[in-house]
Amino acid sequence: MTDNREIARLRSLGLNNSQIAESLGASRTTVIHTMQRAAAQGLDWQAAENLSDREIAVLLFPGGEGVSSYKAPDYALCASRADEARDTTQHCCGWNTATSAATRGEIRTS
Repeated sequence: MTDNREIARLRSLGLNNSQIAESLGASRTTVIHTMQRAAAQGLDWQAAENLSDREIAVLLFPGGEGVSSYKAPDYALCASRADEARDTTQHCCGWNTATSAATRGEIRTS
């Protein structure tokens, strides 16, 4: 997601579009687009400094096009499920981790 506030801050420090883009790992086009929208809204660093990230996004992208439309993953739930999976000895293909490779027929003894 684009850090609109940081783009405004770096612009106020005198950095050009390429420098801002490189600093944020964003494309130069994204920086230019964001700065054009900010100028149209009269949004500079002094104004952006007192707004939340959400408020800045709504100002710059009133139709919601710049606001994330996906739900972030529940990382705690993912971690607990991964822990549960590690605790079990049954693999998805039905093998038991205690079963040796030889008894599964993976290793030929002759």
